Amino acid sequence: MSDVMNRFSSMKIGTKILIICLILVIIPSLVIGSVSYIIASGAINDQVDSNLVTLTNGIQSMTSQSYDLSKTKLDSDLNLLRNRFAEYGAPSITGGKIAYGSHVVNDNFEVVDSVEADMGSKATVFQKSGTTAIRVSTNVIGADGKRAIGTEVSGPVYDAVVNKGQTYYGMADVVGRKMVVAYEPIKNARGEIIGILFVGVPEDNVYGPLKQEILSSKIGENGYLYVINSQGTLVIHPTLTGENMGDEDFVRQMIADKNLVTDTSKKISYLWEGKDAVAFYTYFAPLDYLIVARVNPADFSGPVDNLRNAIIIILIISIGVGSFIALRFGNTIARRMGDLVELGRKVMVGDFAGAAMEIDKNERMVTGGDEIGEVSEAFTGVVNNIQLFSNAITAISADAVHGKLTSRGDAGKFQGGYATMIQGLNNTINAVVGHLDAIPVPAFIINKDYAILYANKASATMAGSSPKEMVGQKCYDLFKTGDCRTGKCASGQCMAAGRMASSETQATPKDKQYDIAYSGVPILDENGNAIGAMEFFTDLTDIREAARQAQGRIDNALAFINGEMGKIQNGTEQANANV
Repeated sequence: MSDVMNRFSSMKIGTKILIICLILVIIPSLVIGSVSYIIASGAINDQVDSNLVTLTNGIQSMTSQSYDLSKTKLDSDLNLLRNRFAEYGAPSITGGKIAYGSHVVNDNFEVVDSVEADMGSKATVFQKSGTTAIRVSTNVIGADGKRAIGTEVSGPVYDAVVNKGQTYYGMADVVGRKMVVAYEPIKNARGEIIGILFVGVPEDNVYGPLKQEILSSKIGENGYLYVINSQGTLVIHPTLTGENMGDEDFVRQMIADKNLVTDTSKKISYLWEGKDAVAFYTYFAPLDYLIVARVNPADFSGPVDNLRNAIIIILIISIGVGSFIALRFGNTIARRMGDLVELGRKVMVGDFAGAAMEIDKNERMVTGGDEIGEVSEAFTGVVNNIQLFSNAITAISADAVHGKLTSRGDAGKFQGGYATMIQGLNNTINAVVGHLDAIPVPAFIINKDYAILYANKASATMAGSSPKEMVGQKCYDLFKTGDCRTGKCASGQCMAAGRMASSETQATPKDKQYDIAYSGVPILDENGNAIGAMEFFTDLTDIREAARQAQGRIDNALAFINGEMGKIQNGTEQANANV
């Protein structure tokens, strides 16, 4: 350190001024620019991560609801198939064939066809034969256009239903067609398994809307959703459906972690086609679905890259301007010091007349430090501008952290590169808000008093208002859910617990009614304290209405069966009376 100071002391004054000016310009600009870049980059990355988590959780919720709906449908169809056969009597093997009472099932399609006619479902009866089970009655049509009689049930189904006596639910390839299926054992009077009942519906009928939602979702420029199973096969993908990716390291990692992400999401970064990719994934075990939302970070780094480039440009300009100022005024000071040295030499040798003449003819000797004053004023202005710039960025960042996404910096207070950087940060927040507004899922941000700080377009549409009108209003006054102002409120729970909370309820904004699933994500300050929440909705109205209609059809079918059973019972009583 002493060597450095000694070298600095021995430098010319112009060089010293140049070094000092460069230090004063470069270090503050570099520090402020770096802080701005880090804050902006971190805010965008956090927002992208939050969006990906919301997407994966939303798709998992839709998958769960579709699965539950399909299971209800299959259970209803199985009950109908079982009850219609039971009308004929108990199941048994008679003459080497399955029979219910005296009704022989083999090559008899009356019951399975009636189930398809009433419920639109495929139905089959398998007869156990050795270590397998063979189709003996079915409405499933093979590739040859004929009923698929004589075909065998798959090994995994046979093991689950016959060997273990379980009811099997899942998806299967039924004579070349993907179907959502259910199999249950047929037991005789002694409890022995003699066959299998099967019902199924085409996979697209159940999971078609879910697939369409996944395939139509786009995240940024190149991001998308996809589904992969535990074998590494892409079940749903915009371009690669059916391909196996099990050899990829990131796929193996997701498969290894699947049981850890059944009720949460996990982040993974990897290289795909030579580009960086970031993904969040979750697992839905009943269907063996790994649901993945992935993006290219470069799609969202544009505003941050612009800010970085602006910082570099400002730094270069600052270096150039600082060097020019330092050299000019350093040389001026050096010349003035040279004049003083020459004057001192004249005085030293006693040339007083020459010294007087030097003072008279050399204006530099008699003028004050105007240039030095200008440099001082310039640096004062630089410091003030940097401080104002830092305050503006800090205020914008603080508002963004607190959820006030409507806050913007006033670029009009600055000039040149400073105004460009403020506008660049405003553009970054505008881009983030634009992504939120483009999300078809209603979302809004509230403070701890439940006053809305930000609302996207989807939430305004549901509330029958505009985003601007919603700001400042209480969320419970707009959406009027059954959870509002109660302990069930997911946003209240998440702010109290400091972690995400979810719930389902009904919202009734402006006399409309929606069935919704929603989640609240806490917004934390720098100390980790909850200062608000971000709430996301999923509209379940159509799904719930479909479930209610399906239940209505089931109730009608059961009422019809009960009516027919009543007629049979009345006929039997009448026959007994006649006897």
